[in-house]
Amino acid sequence: TRLYSCLHCCVELLCFNSDNTGDVDVLLYDLLGRKVAAKSFSDDANAFDEEVSFGSVSAGLYILRVRRGNKISSQKITIE
Repeated sequence: TRLYSCLHCCVELLCFNSDNTGDVDVLLYDLLGRKVAAKSFSDDANAFDEEVSFGSVSAGLYILRVRRGNKISSQKITIE
């Protein structure tokens, strides 16, 4: 899974292609490893393209984890 994201006003645009199909879980963790937000999407296409809002999350550095099937991709993001 390749993850592309672009943060704009607490909205994360997630775009990736995957060999897997099925539900996509988007999880946001603070740097202490606590889950602060979670979203799930039903999607049977190989290409995934969704906007995810994190408007209720305080500004700071987070780990964004995207899971589809047995594939997981993580990256650091900054919410301003």
